[in-house]
Amino acid sequence: MTEAQITPTQRVQQWLDGFNETLQSDNPGQAAELFEQDGFWRDLVAMTWNIKTMEGHENIRDMLEHTTGQARPDKKPPNKTVLPKPGLPSKPKTRWAKAMSACVTVLHGRS
Repeated sequence: MTEAQITPTQRVQQWLDGFNETLQSDNPGQAAELFEQDGFWRDLVAMTWNIKTMEGHENIRDMLEHTTGQARPDKKPPNKTVLPKPGLPSKPKTRWAKAMSACVTVLHGRS
């Protein structure tokens, strides 16, 4: 499948798969590199147990390095999750997608 044939949903799923793999690694802070340099992470109680927005690699990395020792998303997605379809910008050469995902957060080995 060529890049042009990938649907927005498939593109977001590829990103999420790489993101989840990085979060499960020995260096979850590297997940910040998957965001644009000035990208945003809106955490809705998954990692910080608060509603918090981080902007840029440094702030995202800092949050992940401080939270992943206590909380990490589970490797498998929750059952029966309904998420909105990802949207791509109207300009064809723009490199972003708007999407939302859900996860089960594991705390100290419990979910």
